[in-house]
Amino acid sequence: MASQVPSWVIEELKLLFTGKDQVISPHSSGYDRALQRWSDLAIQRAGVVIFPESAQDVSKAVHFSQQHNIDLAVKGGGHTPDGGNSSDGGITLDLGRMKKVSVHSDTNTVTVQGGALWADVHHATAGTDLIVASSTVSSTGVGGVTLQGGYGYLMCAHGLIIDNLLSAQVIIAGGQLLTASESENSDLFWAIRGAGQNFGVVVEFTFQAHKRPGDVFAGSLVFTAEKMATILESLNAALKYKDGKAAAQCIISQPPNSKELLVTVGIFYNGPESECRERFIDIFNMETVSADVKMMPYEEANTLFDSVSPPGGRKRVIGLEFASPIRPEFAQKVFDELKLKFEAEPDLIRSYIDVEFWEMSKVCQVPTQATAFPSRVMTQKGALTLQYTNPDKDEEYLQWATKMQMIFQDEFKRAGYKPNTFVSNFTYYTKPSSKRSASDMFGVNGPRLVELKKKYDPQGFFNKLNPIIT
Repeated sequence: MASQVPSWVIEELKLLFTGKDQVISPHSSGYDRALQRWSDLAIQRAGVVIFPESAQDVSKAVHFSQQHNIDLAVKGGGHTPDGGNSSDGGITLDLGRMKKVSVHSDTNTVTVQGGALWADVHHATAGTDLIVASSTVSSTGVGGVTLQGGYGYLMCAHGLIIDNLLSAQVIIAGGQLLTASESENSDLFWAIRGAGQNFGVVVEFTFQAHKRPGDVFAGSLVFTAEKMATILESLNAALKYKDGKAAAQCIISQPPNSKELLVTVGIFYNGPESECRERFIDIFNMETVSADVKMMPYEEANTLFDSVSPPGGRKRVIGLEFASPIRPEFAQKVFDELKLKFEAEPDLIRSYIDVEFWEMSKVCQVPTQATAFPSRVMTQKGALTLQYTNPDKDEEYLQWATKMQMIFQDEFKRAGYKPNTFVSNFTYYTKPSSKRSASDMFGVNGPRLVELKKKYDPQGFFNKLNPIIT
């Protein structure tokens, strides 16, 4: 798309934002760098990129964009894989200079600016007696993960990240700054916990923190394919424990130093090593290709899989849903499909399937209608992450990924469940062109979200990710 931002507008913006390199135009030396995203598929050529340094800056940018009818996109961590954090020809608001994190030991809270990464939060809490429910990947943005629910290792003990959110400072359409909490603008607070990108720019989050119980036992064990049945049996069995201590991931991939597909088990245990080894005894008793599991600070555990999907290259994330116990026959079918595709398409060889084993009782204790987040269920989530380089293969690879998603859905039905397409972290992202209804995306919470959209954003100004159409 041609730029929606003529030169006179860029000059006006430079008068509004006078800090060093706060306004980057297509003619600026740092323009291409400002467009970079985790996935190259998300890159769109903005007419101008603004780097706000305060809530007031964000307010000015939102007001200016709306006043001049210029498309606006907001970038936090840059991990949204489908372009929802980029504007094609309009204004991209990059929150990357707003990363301050404050730890408040007197109130057991942590306050985080909207552009922070989880790595920034971990850096701030390291060495303190507090920890915060967070994403399992430290390079993701706090805002994007939180506003769509927020899965992580502490979920089994403390619920979703939004269940630990106490308040937020939100710039709504028009540029007004509102506090959203249970006591102020409580309807907005309800809406941002699951559908936040529809209602404004969150410039600050305040989270309930939790006392650090000590180090955690975490790491990864890599196995050959024939161990998969035993692995799944052990992971399925681990879900019966309701103490909130354990979480696990099972990743099918071909690591860079391997010539074959392998199965990686990621283990997290909020307790002593001896307890974890007993709970996952069958896994620890098997011969491994490699193993690196040890006691470590909670913050370190959230970096273990950062390198699996480094920034750059073409990436898509396709949401998967499954019910435990996973049948070994089904897992073998998925393994074989992946193996065949990698052999036929070597460009996909860095792709992987990740299925996550979270005990969901704590998440489901919160009623579905208590927040906008629509997917409080006991079933499990996963993702097929495509990583490749050839732009000519975009549609072909997406079709194959959709086929894999259908294989999971068929197995889900076989287990007696009805698949849903509700939105959550990295699951069922939708663009404005999809025209899905609010009820399709947010289930029983859809009608209320439509009414709140009319109240807080009647013109549909915030419309990039899972847009609510009124």
